[in-house]
Amino acid sequence: RVDLLGRTPEKIEPIFAVDASIASDGSLFYVNGYDHKNRKRYRGSANNDIFKVHNGKFSTWTTHLGNDLSPMPTEKGLFYLSDENDTFNLCFKKNETSQVEVLTHFKEFGIDAASASKDGKTIILFTGLDIYKFNTETYTLSKILIQIPNDTQGKDLISETASANFSEMAISNDEKQIAVVYKGDIFIGKADDKEAKRLLRITSDA
Repeated sequence: RVDLLGRTPEKIEPIFAVDASIASDGSLFYVNGYDHKNRKRYRGSANNDIFKVHNGKFSTWTTHLGNDLSPMPTEKGLFYLSDENDTFNLCFKKNETSQVEVLTHFKEFGIDAASASKDGKTIILFTGLDIYKFNTETYTLSKILIQIPNDTQGKDLISETASANFSEMAISNDEKQIAVVYKGDIFIGKADDKEAKRLLRITSDA
């Protein structure tokens, strides 16, 4: 913990913890383990489990022989990622002794990352090249469609091959460039281009 003035960090608990998240009541949920999340289908002593500490009291929230990551505590309970079904999916537990609810069923890639909104009503999931929104009140999953505008200026490039119908031609004073008129437009290119002449149109259609 670091105060707003940026002083020396203060240790909250003397434990090995990663991926920690603080609930509204001040309790701390964290992951304890040594396995890497990309080590798929590993089952062993290095698996990651989720624990909770509150007022110095510890409790274990996940115990399955696999990896549990990204704890997201809400008023409803704990949402987290688990590879119980070989790939990471969103899961939920109301308390430490309740049954696990598997809420998504991605099979090919699984969920790479997840983040819950401050009010706990929405969880954003990233899987493969897609982003999804999970509503924790209705338990509905919807894909987020992202549109990125094209930054191309002007018209799209069109390639055309021509060997006739040039009405005019001129050479620059240094003899390094040529200009031709083709179908009413002016094109320029390098005069010393040993390959097929590549000309660029510099005027627009009339």
